[in-house]
Amino acid sequence: MWCARSCRRLGLGAFILVLLAACSSLLAPERWQRIVGLIEIGGEMPPPVQAPNTVRAGERFTVTVVTYGSSTCIRPAGAEVQVSDRTAEITPYDEQATGEGVVCTDDLRPYPRDVTLRFDEAGQALIRVIGRSFSGPAEFETSVVVQP
Repeated sequence: MWCARSCRRLGLGAFILVLLAACSSLLAPERWQRIVGLIEIGGEMPPPVQAPNTVRAGERFTVTVVTYGSSTCIRPAGAEVQVSDRTAEITPYDEQATGEGVVCTDDLRPYPRDVTLRFDEAGQALIRVIGRSFSGPAEFETSVVVQP
């Protein structure tokens, strides 16, 4: 009698494990596609970049760039940075799960990433984040004072 109950429980447990493994493989993305990050989602939201007000010329400093996406099918994928004189352009990227059976939830969570910048000339400098919104391209600009 003990074996009958225990064997049924073990059998049911094994069945559940096989079922979970099958479901997770069905829901697993077939691949990840790199996309420009979503930086504007509407409504009241913090700016997509947080930077210090003042930096020193020639010294590296860190800014935090935030994109938004589904918690089930988006993951941060870095950023491209171009600095020219006193202008830095940052394009943040995310990866989006693609493939049959991928389920994306409607929640939008923040995906912050740190980016290192350096301005060599003193004066007013511009940081521009180039991303996208739900309706198309989006940009955000902020300035920093570069002290000698």
